Amino acid sequence: MGRVKTPRAFGAILCMVGLAIVIELLAKSFLTAGVRGWDAITYLAAGERLNAGHDLYALVAGDRRIWVNPPYWTVPLLSPPPIAVVWRPLAALPNEWGIGIWWIANVATIAAVVAGLLRRLPLLAGLGLIVLGPSFAWELGSRTSTG
Repeated sequence: MGRVKTPRAFGAILCMVGLAIVIELLAKSFLTAGVRGWDAITYLAAGERLNAGHDLYALVAGDRRIWVNPPYWTVPLLSPPPIAVVWRPLAALPNEWGIGIWWIANVATIAAVVAGLLRRLPLLAGLGLIVLGPSFAWELGSRTSTG
């Protein structure tokens, strides 16, 4: 007797619902967010400062303006230095293309993981995507906003 494909089909439906949630929340985030100082632009600016030979944790004239929020944080980068090193080649690209490349890599990675899970565990992948949809939307939004 053949295996029943119902869990796979149901899992695919759940994944589509989860994907719709991610897309809706991501679109809402882009339309309504007051984007100041999100991750991608902060990392891009850090890479630019390294490329210019400037201090990583201080802004000088000519640096990209980064949102700081005293007394909570008073420096333009809260991450360890390796993130700025990773972003150096992306910061060297024109017209903020590095942000687009970073975002495409994020989307591709998340999509590959979801596709792999959907293939192995369709029902759990669908449920997981629905539960984690808001987190994925937040992650993708925070990696791309340029303010």
